[in-house]
Amino acid sequence: MKTQSTIIEEINKAHDKFQQASLASPRCEAELLIEDIVKIHGNELYLYVNNTLSEIQKQQYENRIHRRILGEPTQYITGYAYFYGLKLEVFPGVFIPRPETETLLESILDWHKNLSPVRDVRLMEIGYGTGNISIALALSGKNIQIEGFDISEVAYKCTLVNSKEHNVSNQINYFHDSWDVLLKENKRFDAIYSNPPYIRSNALLPKEIIEHEPSEALFSGEDGLSIIRQIIYESSKLLKEKGKLFLEIGDYGQAEEIKTNIAPAAGLRTDPVINDLTGKVRVIVFSKIQ
Repeated sequence: MKTQSTIIEEINKAHDKFQQASLASPRCEAELLIEDIVKIHGNELYLYVNNTLSEIQKQQYENRIHRRILGEPTQYITGYAYFYGLKLEVFPGVFIPRPETETLLESILDWHKNLSPVRDVRLMEIGYGTGNISIALALSGKNIQIEGFDISEVAYKCTLVNSKEHNVSNQINYFHDSWDVLLKENKRFDAIYSNPPYIRSNALLPKEIIEHEPSEALFSGEDGLSIIRQIIYESSKLLKEKGKLFLEIGDYGQAEEIKTNIAPAAGLRTDPVINDLTGKVRVIVFSKIQ
């Protein structure tokens, strides 16, 4: 005989299973996986925890729990992620937005606040993934125009959906192409930004990342700086006078190598490194040397 159960009972069961599987945030993941099944999100979930689940809902939830324990990321299972308060669709195979990347976004927003509010600002993104950074920027100001480049076809399809859902398609042009095609054109940007691959090729990552997320969005040579070097060396050709380059980076060692050797050779001056909320080196900003 099948017995009925409530939302909170099923969340508690999932929590216990995730805890046994050594997931980092078992309660949070248990809640996220049930939200869109019961059509209740965020803090409102606990207003309805005594609601009864249908048998179909229980089966859907159990299937998700099984997939998560096997290592599939929560964002691929639910089909969405949150970034800077925005709900974004996440297609399997697209790099999943991380909260720490909000540090990169906020550094660009701080720079933009000091510009004239009436003039148009032209930005370029290298590797847009779900479109999380560009969409958040476009929503912050109607005078922002963005061109984004990514070689991933699934990222291109994903970000078109997200930009349409957030009504910023008129501010962002996404291209399924490599960004360096612009080097042949006479385009100049007020700022360029990227959360590029910066993980060392021999780094050990969790199984769920290695098996599910795109390696081209993660790894970048023995020191993790291969793609960053290219971006730094070439971006100065695409920046206007007083233009800025914003990059997310991996650690203090990378920051020192960039500031000491890579940036000066490219004709860029580095501003102070920006740490994320955990105190870890996260963003480095460059100015074009006049």
